[in-house]
Amino acid sequence: MLVIFFDLQGVIHKEFVPEGETMNAVYYNVVMERLLNRIRRVRPGMCKSGNWFLLHDNAPSHNAMYVCAGFIILP
Repeated sequence: MLVIFFDLQGVIHKEFVPEGETMNAVYYNVVMERLLNRIRRVRPGMCKSGNWFLLHDNAPSHNAMYVCAGFIILP
């Protein structure tokens, strides 16, 4: 499975989920941490401005309380 994040300028971050790995809340939270680090590197202005948001579907791994409580955007 490929996980990909993009904006109007193109792909920001992509990674393959290792074979046998399940996209659960714990794994998704790790992906979110890597995404935030990537945004800081490739779109520093976007991260500093705070003028962006993450849009994702309502998959169980996205809605888990562990993810919602742990994913805080820090400049």
